Amino acid sequence: MSIIEILLIIINFSYLALGYNHFELLYFCFPYAGLVLNYYDSLYIFIIILFLQFPIYGYIVDKSKNSKKIFFIIVIIHIIAFVSAYQNMIVGFK
Repeated sequence: MSIIEILLIIINFSYLALGYNHFELLYFCFPYAGLVLNYYDSLYIFIIILFLQFPIYGYIVDKSKNSKKIFFIIVIIHIIAFVSAYQNMIVGFK
């Protein structure tokens, strides 16, 4: 899981660094960090949540008895968090 996370971070930040200035991909991959950025405007908490999201997902799926059910619950919660983060995105980011 952490290899996927590192690849997603590299893709997201290289996409932002190329000057496209679209944060949709970042918010889709890391919606909880996007929510923190929207409400608290704290870069430190953003980076911490950015690096902890996928290892926490992996730990929850690994320790659950019914992995498929938990995986789909995580996906649904992730999509809901993305929609919430995207709807409340700072106007300058849209």
